[in-house]
Amino acid sequence: MDQNPFACDVGGLSTLVNCKNSDDGRTNFLAKLDGEPIRSVTLAGSFVPAPQITGGKELTLDEIDAFYTYADFNEMKSYGLNSVQIQLPVDSSLYPKNATFKMIENALNTMILRITDAKLKIILALERASVEHQDSLEDQIQTISSYAILASKKFSHDILALVLPKDFENLIPQIRNISPTLPLLLPVKSGNMKDFKNPAFADENLYLAMDMDHSTTVADIASSNIVDDRMKMYYHESMACIHRSPIDFAQCYHGLPVFVSNGFDASIDNCFLRDLDDQTFQDYGQCNNFEATTYSPWWKRHRKSFVNRQFFAFEQGLGWSFEAWKIYDDKNENNGELDQPAKLLCFQDVMTSVLEQSSIKHDDNSVQYACLNPPVADYQKGDRMFSMRATNFITSIYSSGNAFQNYYSGNPKIFGIIAFFGIFSIMAITILYFKNRHNGYIRLPDEISITSMHF
Repeated sequence: MDQNPFACDVGGLSTLVNCKNSDDGRTNFLAKLDGEPIRSVTLAGSFVPAPQITGGKELTLDEIDAFYTYADFNEMKSYGLNSVQIQLPVDSSLYPKNATFKMIENALNTMILRITDAKLKIILALERASVEHQDSLEDQIQTISSYAILASKKFSHDILALVLPKDFENLIPQIRNISPTLPLLLPVKSGNMKDFKNPAFADENLYLAMDMDHSTTVADIASSNIVDDRMKMYYHESMACIHRSPIDFAQCYHGLPVFVSNGFDASIDNCFLRDLDDQTFQDYGQCNNFEATTYSPWWKRHRKSFVNRQFFAFEQGLGWSFEAWKIYDDKNENNGELDQPAKLLCFQDVMTSVLEQSSIKHDDNSVQYACLNPPVADYQKGDRMFSMRATNFITSIYSSGNAFQNYYSGNPKIFGIIAFFGIFSIMAITILYFKNRHNGYIRLPDEISITSMHF
């Protein structure tokens, strides 16, 4: 049991007790959030490239400045978020276009002032480039130390924690010389938790930043038809609650509370790479049919279940950060509609279109009881399981009938109107028919008929 993070899993409802290494005192930095879980969003595309959010474009510092505004941070606060996660480059190859470290530092200072004006806290997550594009080890250490000074000295009141890059645990003593109490988060993948070893320099201000990416293998994202695609969604819903297990395991057997720093979104495949000029992209998961899910009641209902289950699982630890806030330069008129795969990564779009909520306070118990029952296994028939009310009759035929299962991507309101007038016309003619029957004859109104029919 102490070797397998999933040994005691019961659909995300079990809790490990009598943990020798558990230390609730480690969560003391949450006092800055009044004891609430971290509810954060990652400012994707800000200082580290995120092509799936920026449409493949590499942003300049001026474009980054225009991307995240005062209005954005105030909107985050209104949704109930209490913090943001900013990804920062350790290697110069990740810097924004034509930027130096000093320029990044100045731009970061400006952004932090906007964030704190909205009364949000900050997590700094340090990112390394791929091996072939990394700076020298000496330069990397100097950069990390500079970020530690910024976090612990200049903005100590507003910065919650610093996420170290992978394989830099041996830098902990050096950072402790800068700040003895700055909360540090070590990156770890949920699937590798059973092999995780506590660092030799562990202290009471050490935590884990867990990557919960649920679309890492072909098996996670593959589906051969529309029914398989819905079955894939059912699978991811079921697994979402189970992701509580490595969070409990880390705190119980390693004494390290977990913050979910990556992998929280509403996507179940790699379709957000579809519209990029990415030669490595392969459509394993019905990506060409994504738009067919935009107005589907089935997909909306199951995406909401998927997100709420993740809320529940991840708040059993320190909290979470959603994958992104919004699409860069989104001039699409269908704001709030999930009409492109990348929007499933964006908190703003998911709140508007999937959850249809103005706040994430979870007051309606939709999150508290999200994992109490398994997902609804209605993937075989999809939208045909919904009632055939007059307002969605035509929508059901086009969006999930035998011939067009979830392939139609039009607006259901239009078809609801057509259905209403179509049914009304049929009823009117039927009434006229019976009203004008007389002695075996049918007499239609004179203005529309000049003959009589006998039968």
